[in-house]
Amino acid sequence: MDSHDMNAAKEGLYENIADHVGLKVAYEAWKANGEKTSARMPGLEKYSQDQLFFLAYTQGWCALRSKSYKLQPHMEERIRMLGSLQNSPEFAEAWKCPTTSFMNPPDKCTIW
Repeated sequence: MDSHDMNAAKEGLYENIADHVGLKVAYEAWKANGEKTSARMPGLEKYSQDQLFFLAYTQGWCALRSKSYKLQPHMEERIRMLGSLQNSPEFAEAWKCPTTSFMNPPDKCTIW
């Protein structure tokens, strides 16, 4: 692996860590403050407040992907989003993901 590839790999790792930590911090902040003031939206009553939080999180990743993404050191948005959610016990609990399912792997990456 040359130095360019090594730098790209490090940048990707740092982004993945930031995605994971960002989701965790946002969820904790929302639980501490926002959950109490979250209004129910018509048509979404069947979802819990936690499920709505994670739906909102995923919406942030819904963007048009650049055709030149393969030339960039960034991982695809979908992969970054899925990785953060798969490592979130709160997500698995909110959506009742079975243990060992795709979205609830037994081995999770925990930063803190």
